[in-house]
Amino acid sequence: MKIKSQITILSGTIIAIPVLCTLFICFLHFIRNPERMLLSGAKEIREIERQTSKFGQEEWQELRETMHLLPPNVQATLIDEERIVLYSTIPEIEMGTYFSNIEMWKLMNETSDKYFYQFTTPNFRNYHTVLFTRVSRDHEVKKNKLQGFISPLLIFLIFIVLICFLIVIFLSKNIFHSIDLVEEKTSALAEGKLETEIITNNKQNEIISTLNNLEIMRKSLVEAQNRKNKFIMGISHDLRTPVAVIKGYIEAIQDGLISEPDEILETMNMMEDKATKLENMINTLISYTKMESSEIKEKLVVSSITKIIENFSKGAVITGGIYKRNIVIDFNLDQDYKVPLDEQLVARLFENLYSNAIRYSKENDTITITSYKEGSNIVVKVADTGIGIAKEDLKNIFDLFYRGTNSRREEGMGIGLSVVKNIVDVHGWKIEVQSEKDKGSCFIITIPVTA
Repeated sequence: MKIKSQITILSGTIIAIPVLCTLFICFLHFIRNPERMLLSGAKEIREIERQTSKFGQEEWQELRETMHLLPPNVQATLIDEERIVLYSTIPEIEMGTYFSNIEMWKLMNETSDKYFYQFTTPNFRNYHTVLFTRVSRDHEVKKNKLQGFISPLLIFLIFIVLICFLIVIFLSKNIFHSIDLVEEKTSALAEGKLETEIITNNKQNEIISTLNNLEIMRKSLVEAQNRKNKFIMGISHDLRTPVAVIKGYIEAIQDGLISEPDEILETMNMMEDKATKLENMINTLISYTKMESSEIKEKLVVSSITKIIENFSKGAVITGGIYKRNIVIDFNLDQDYKVPLDEQLVARLFENLYSNAIRYSKENDTITITSYKEGSNIVVKVADTGIGIAKEDLKNIFDLFYRGTNSRREEGMGIGLSVVKNIVDVHGWKIEVQSEKDKGSCFIITIPVTA
């Protein structure tokens, strides 16, 4: 669950708990509020007040206040000591009339199946009165039902509040666990412990997604570190040979093993050749290092890829004649297509592929350069009928300093195809290779175009 969703639910739950409690308290207060039990009857009492002078204004005010204490569901009749009805909400008994005990018992007997009756004899200002009240039996049933409704409601409310508390605890624990996990893993990365894998579970949220990104970053750092180590080892190995040869020639001259002028001149030429190769290797390494920079992507210029491919194809025919290779050009681009590119890098890309095709083929072998438009892409193929690439080497041929089984007899540093792959990646293109041992190889470059 997303952190935003969790925080939303958490906030809603925290708000819901006091709201539910407040609503229940208000409901309970409403049910049991004495104001709901006040009895309306002031008008009737005022009528009796005008009809009799037995009570003064103060007595009638006190009587009204007393009668208002009766619940609204209670029907009542107040009778003075002379059996005169001072107040009545019982329909069968009229206020101001004489109501004898016989009439009272008769009414009770006739309606006892419908009402509960009760008598009280309150002393009001030293006046002897009788308060005759009754409550409907149906009302008692409704009252009991209402009371019975409150208990389940209270249980339900307690259950909801408990669920809310559990949700708060669960979400808080989940968020805090994710934060603690991020802190632990980032601390390990900060300490340089790249070998520790960042393991995450399937419960996805923004924090866990951050951990997944950290795992990707960790793998990238490990890969970069391995490439760095491999790069240093490769440089050390490939540069050591020409340096050792030059050093050996110098020692031979110093020790007098080579003393004749012709021998010294020949040795100096050989040293110059080795120094030139060493310089080329260093330049290649410098160029490769520069290509690792992301600044190249920002310097790409929209240029004609059609012209670059066409010029490359024409130059390949001339070079192929020098190396006695059969060059086949299948140029099928009928439009000047333009894409963002670095002309020098793209030229080097094609030259590296073509140089490999010449290096790993022999005289009279065929090299085919094909270019055509397919959908929204331009496809360029450089194929040869040379020694091919072993199946087990195909997955590693673009790795830095990697040299396949069939290429180890040739001189080189194992950088050429790695440079090709980097150039392709910088431009956002795609490269594939199809090869079979002793039957040749075909490198396929896919270039997206917008027009």
